[in-house]
Amino acid sequence: MDIKPESHIGSGSVTINTEANSDDKLPDEETSHTKRSDSLTKQPSHIVGGKDHDQLDKREMRLQINREASRRYRQKKAEYIKLLENRVAELQLQNMALFEVLTEQKSARIAQNTDSSRQ
Repeated sequence: MDIKPESHIGSGSVTINTEANSDDKLPDEETSHTKRSDSLTKQPSHIVGGKDHDQLDKREMRLQINREASRRYRQKKAEYIKLLENRVAELQLQNMALFEVLTEQKSARIAQNTDSSRQ
């Protein structure tokens, strides 16, 4: 038994420690507490992190299916974008050709108007 005065608490305080040194504990006392807390927190071997292996397998399967679906979506999207880019290029060519025709027709009309005004 240890008796120690405590200076940080008011005057005249004394702490009495009746506990034996930790070296004096029996090995069974230390391990019994550890065993008890382990047995309370330890989960069956088929459960990992609070989840059953079947749940983990289902989750992995779902994630794999989702990854595959995402990959297919991205591939389809890329193909669609290429299709749109090709369509834009075609329409730009068509637009340029129509502008050329329009310019030629305007020139022809202007030439016609100038010829008919001279007469």
